[in-house]
Amino acid sequence: MSVDDISRTTIADCLSWSKTIHKQCVDDVTSICGVIAEKEKIYKASQGTKDYKLQSKLSREIYALKDLISTLDSFGLNSSDRTLLQEKVLVVRGEAGVGKSQLLANAAENLNKEGQYVLLMLGNSFLNSEIVAIQIAQQLAVDFNFHVLLHKLELLGAQANCNSCLLIDGINESPYRDIWKIGVPSLITQINKFEHLKIVISVRSGYERLVFNDAIIEDIARNKIPSIVHSGFGEESVEATLTFLNHYGIPFLPSYFLQAEMTNPLFLTLFCKYYTGENFDMLTLFNQLIIRADEEAQKAVGNIDFVPVCSVFGWEK
Repeated sequence: MSVDDISRTTIADCLSWSKTIHKQCVDDVTSICGVIAEKEKIYKASQGTKDYKLQSKLSREIYALKDLISTLDSFGLNSSDRTLLQEKVLVVRGEAGVGKSQLLANAAENLNKEGQYVLLMLGNSFLNSEIVAIQIAQQLAVDFNFHVLLHKLELLGAQANCNSCLLIDGINESPYRDIWKIGVPSLITQINKFEHLKIVISVRSGYERLVFNDAIIEDIARNKIPSIVHSGFGEESVEATLTFLNHYGIPFLPSYFLQAEMTNPLFLTLFCKYYTGENFDMLTLFNQLIIRADEEAQKAVGNIDFVPVCSVFGWEK
């Protein structure tokens, strides 16, 4: 029994794995079911006796055979996985700083290296109340509209036998968040018209109702629109923290692992970059970040009379 290997371009083939395996194993399954039926018949007959050793043995064997048959189902996909593969839309959610932007940037880079076509747009670049599709075409500085752009991406995907992807990162960071309540359903409707197009949208957790209409939120809740939650380092936070500390030459303190912020990639990066030998908390860290950014900004413009912005706002170093 075997199934063909899959790649990124043939990953949808795994949707038929369960059917293929069951088909190849139909004779074996039939034979095993016959053995189970025979053992269950013997087990039932033994219940009128006190042969508990035989009953126990038969019970274990019946359970093992049924478990063997059920193993075939493990090659299939659950409903969430099927939806993720079959749908053309994915929403990525997560708290601030967990790495959603890095996730999309890495995905775009990897897809590009594999010869796929990717457009990565930043939510904070949608700076007015114009229709989202119009702003995308404007930002790309193309002399055709968004619908023509999708046709071109579809053609490129079809020629390469892969999907062309539109990635939009951090739509909550747009100063005009309401544009997405109409823009997202419109994008999904247009993307769904094409065979080789997919779209990924990331949004900060807690901002969903500011950028999605009720229909989109309901579709996400019912898994009609696949959604994943990016949790940062998660269970790998200890290893990640040690890796960062070692890279920056920062001594290890057990108290670091007691700070929930250390599971946040952005906080950990800033902690290491602005470490001064003190045990930072969140407030101290961002205070240090503002001071450093202010110094660099005033230095860049040649300001001789340096006045720390923190002191202007009444903050202490």
